[in-house]
Amino acid sequence: MFIVLGNSLAGSLSDYFTAQVNNDPEVMLLKSSIGKYSAGQAFSEFIPPSNDAINGKPVVFIQSLGSVDDHSSNDYAMQTLEAVAELKRDGASSVWVIAPYSGFARQDRRVKDRHVSIAADTFAKVLKAAGADGFSTVDIHSEGGANWFKNHFGEQGFYDLSPNQLFADYIQSELGVDNLIVGGPDAGADERSENLAEILGVEKFQIRKEHTGVNDTRTTGFVGDVKGYRTLTRDDEVDTGGTAANAQKLLMEQGAVARYFTAAHGVFSQNGLERLFTAKSGEGRVLDKIIVTDSIDQDLNLMRLRKQYGQIEDMSRVKVLSLGPMLWQHIKNDIAFNPIMSMEAG
Repeated sequence: MFIVLGNSLAGSLSDYFTAQVNNDPEVMLLKSSIGKYSAGQAFSEFIPPSNDAINGKPVVFIQSLGSVDDHSSNDYAMQTLEAVAELKRDGASSVWVIAPYSGFARQDRRVKDRHVSIAADTFAKVLKAAGADGFSTVDIHSEGGANWFKNHFGEQGFYDLSPNQLFADYIQSELGVDNLIVGGPDAGADERSENLAEILGVEKFQIRKEHTGVNDTRTTGFVGDVKGYRTLTRDDEVDTGGTAANAQKLLMEQGAVARYFTAAHGVFSQNGLERLFTAKSGEGRVLDKIIVTDSIDQDLNLMRLRKQYGQIEDMSRVKVLSLGPMLWQHIKNDIAFNPIMSMEAG
């Protein structure tokens, strides 16, 4: 089996996979150059160890679909399509795509009285047409988004991986569970937060919100008693930081003595990380800890944050957990033995 590391991956993920492959005789890294020309067009190039090395072999292509620096989600998506198509042209028996973050899954349904794009359906359809045989992601935005990928790849060809055990391990070892209560910032996060609360063995709270614009929300309700508790808010992603900040202000008003926020994906558009990091209510910071994974590369965001606030703020308030071990086990335990990706395929 070959593994291709896309150009969008965080350094922590690339380094982890490189180290694992170097110690595993059954897996090889396929050298590649993936990016865009100066005029913006996507391209992919592979350098196999021999001309026919890829022929008849399964390939796992790992590429996140979150914007980083001068590459948009659209850039990375087109590069993924080019890469998958080229791997199939070169004779790969099967290609499985792992997108630690699948941003297009947010566009998952029709809106009443509006004809809006459903990018979850479109991207899954085009990815399948390009030659992808399977697709895995982490904490997909909604069941609706997951269903579009299942429609095109089938139940056997799609995985939605939960990082809750990763979060739980960190919380138990670094924050502790004493006097901790877990909840979500809206109804869509209830299942994730309830599962995490169950793993940690703690109680739950609920927050309700409604959208007042494309990126704006307001809180409409609250269920639970958080007075005197430390709170952990769990969501699938944090974008501009508005929903997360509003939730923490509410928890502060309700008497929470410390507030932690965790999300699988730090999208952080429009300086979202800085906005969340510096958010205040009265004289106090609304958040004591921001925890995300490296599904989207955070190096530039953290560098900007340290440069601006490193002398006056505690930078340990932001923690990035690596998905590397979880994704590696997924490849070895799930994908490698999936009939779609059989080592004998082709």
